[in-house]
Amino acid sequence: MTLYAKTNDKNYLYEAYDLIKNNVNNLYEEQNKLNSTYLAEVSEKKAGSDATPAQKKEISAYNKMMKGIRKTELAPISEPLLLNCELLKILTTKIDSLDKDKTKADRTKLDNIIHSGGKALFLMPNIDNLYWFATEKKQIVADDIEVTFDKDSIEIPTMYVSDNTNISVVVNKEKTYTDWSLDKVNRKKGASIDSFTTLYKCKSMEKIDYSDGDTIEVTITQKDLDGLEPLIFNFKVSRSKKVDVLDNWNWLNKASSWTDTLIFERMNH
Repeated sequence: MTLYAKTNDKNYLYEAYDLIKNNVNNLYEEQNKLNSTYLAEVSEKKAGSDATPAQKKEISAYNKMMKGIRKTELAPISEPLLLNCELLKILTTKIDSLDKDKTKADRTKLDNIIHSGGKALFLMPNIDNLYWFATEKKQIVADDIEVTFDKDSIEIPTMYVSDNTNISVVVNKEKTYTDWSLDKVNRKKGASIDSFTTLYKCKSMEKIDYSDGDTIEVTITQKDLDGLEPLIFNFKVSRSKKVDVLDNWNWLNKASSWTDTLIFERMNH
């Protein structure tokens, strides 16, 4: 790209395009293996019949560690592949503007290779949709995603977050909270990733005293992916008190018989 900018010689673009295309072709299989490993149950190591007590203990500790990692593990993304896909996308767009025929046939070939059988390359659909070259994929819409908010926690489908996810929450369009940490990934045995959910928590939101009518805006972005639209979710707080029906004798004593209820209602755009 730099040489092309200096010389305006299209051959430099074509050489870069072929190089990055080969990189993607060589790297996509690694991503498929990462996906398969992530979706499968943790593969436990087995101690051999001749293993010493120390070796058995070591293998047991390893299996325990891997199961612990899996509890908060998000969908894998090969950074080298992601970088090359992004470069390929940039180069394809640039060459299209100069010579449409150069990449027209390659676009379909690329889709057939890295999305063989229509299968996703990345398990995150909003990222995967960026790298279809001949097929235009429907944009992910936040309103179609089931997300829940509860005081200081957010639960979102795992396929929309990654290790590069940033979460920002604004309460009443005034104060912003960004210190979110991954608490756990909820997986169902043998299920696909679209049934996984991920729970995030925010320490600084624990003591917020919400009022009826408060508004909450949740924004989820992915670092270093400028072409990816943020996912924005809005909630409104409903706060009410209800009598504890089990405390029939003291129903007038509000301090002991009334329950304060907070409801975080999802609002559409």
